[in-house]
Amino acid sequence: MKVAHLQEVIALLARVYDDSNDATKKEEALFLTASIQAEMGDHEAVIGTARKYLGVKKFRRHRDDCRFLLASSYERTKRPNEALVAYTKILSSPNSRFQNNASALLPWMEILWERNETTQEKSDRQLAYERGHDFVKMTANAVKKANAEEKAAWQKISDLVANYGESADTEKIIEE
Repeated sequence: MKVAHLQEVIALLARVYDDSNDATKKEEALFLTASIQAEMGDHEAVIGTARKYLGVKKFRRHRDDCRFLLASSYERTKRPNEALVAYTKILSSPNSRFQNNASALLPWMEILWERNETTQEKSDRQLAYERGHDFVKMTANAVKKANAEEKAAWQKISDLVANYGESADTEKIIEE
């Protein structure tokens, strides 16, 4: 679709959100708006819309997807600390699916590796390596039943863990 058409769709979704008394319609309108804004590359708008969606406690259907839109928009607008917080919320969600965890973990690891700060007792690089290692170890059996996209995401994380484990910046995890 052309940008003008997408903007018209966003305007219609805004009317649905403003005029509807149906919470489900309001939820769908906000999520679709954020999704379209992301498709258009308007990441500042995505941030506002996703935050509005996440601010409504009863909106749950697209919560992890909206968090992912928020996190990736923070990342694309060069706000790594905000992106890390948003990705962490996806990773800590008890209802998060395997694909969401893999999709959130990969950029989370990359942002930490790039930032390379030391907080408390561990460096960002050590944290990225350890969390990735734990994910790969915990999901090694589950990935066998995953679809091709999920397997590819898992493999990327596994490859990063192997690379990070060889770095002088990390203390290698020794398996017993």
